[in-house]
Amino acid sequence: MKTKSLILIMLGVVGIVFTSTFDIIAGKAENYIGPKSIIAIIICGLLIILGIIFLLKKPKA
Repeated sequence: MKTKSLILIMLGVVGIVFTSTFDIIAGKAENYIGPKSIIAIIICGLLIILGIIFLLKKPKA
């Protein structure tokens, strides 16, 4: 369970970095909160939150 949660956290972080980098390369650096970018950042944030929840969740005995 811990590996799945760490994978979710890593996917979220990599997704946010990729989205931010793509926005800078695409020329939307001054206003990078576009309709596609904000949705991608929200989804990546949800992945990070789910990973933290799964990491903190106690396993059933």
